[in-house]
Amino acid sequence: MFDIVDVSRLKLRVTVPEIQVVNLKLGDKVNVTTNVFPEVQYIGKITFIAAKGDETLSYPVEMEVTNINGKQLKAGMYGTANFEMPKQDPTMLVSRTAFVGGVNSNQIYVMEGNVAKLRKVTAGRIFGDKVEIREGLQEGETVIVSGQINLTDGAKVAVQAAQ
Repeated sequence: MFDIVDVSRLKLRVTVPEIQVVNLKLGDKVNVTTNVFPEVQYIGKITFIAAKGDETLSYPVEMEVTNINGKQLKAGMYGTANFEMPKQDPTMLVSRTAFVGGVNSNQIYVMEGNVAKLRKVTAGRIFGDKVEIREGLQEGETVIVSGQINLTDGAKVAVQAAQ
């Protein structure tokens, strides 16, 4: 018994986070790299994008990768898809600790003069300990990042030096 395998075109399966998958479409070209031949860039073409994500909001994406003579990949080897993403506008980030009761509350305190003002914001993506603010905050405003449990809207506040 034996298997016949055509390695002139291989299939690469990856999972793509929701923030990136919305920018992909069938037929898009993708640069693919491998640890086996790190000096070579293979070209892939997206052939499948799942309509439904998994529990981590990642979407299965498949692409057909064209092999290169003399640097042929074998079936079962690993590859990395390097997607070209559109240029994004600058993003405003605040500390995750700035949110009153957690990020889902969409409320933060900003300092106006020496007064704390409760502000409704629209949170976006989370990058570790930073959260993107999509609406409700202007560049240059001072966000209160600690002590919110003791604050009320309109309370007098003063900036404390970091210790």
